[in-house]
Amino acid sequence: MPYPVLYHTMTRRQLEVLKLLAEGKSNVQIAVALGIDVNTVRNHQTAIYRALGLKQQGIGTKRVNAAFWYERHREQIEQVLS
Repeated sequence: MPYPVLYHTMTRRQLEVLKLLAEGKSNVQIAVALGIDVNTVRNHQTAIYRALGLKQQGIGTKRVNAAFWYERHREQIEQVLS
């Protein structure tokens, strides 16, 4: 199934990280949940923020905006991840 147009540049793993960010998980919690290194989580976050056009914002604002964006597109993302 192709990704919907709004997030077609994100990988499946980035969508998984985005979902956990939206749930309020910390970088360490995300790393443990996905079995990856914390630095890898940070790399995915950078790519997610870039894809969402959040490059020029502070990290707290980026997290909030990414979570908001996820909530708006939750149904489509859940279909991709299922």
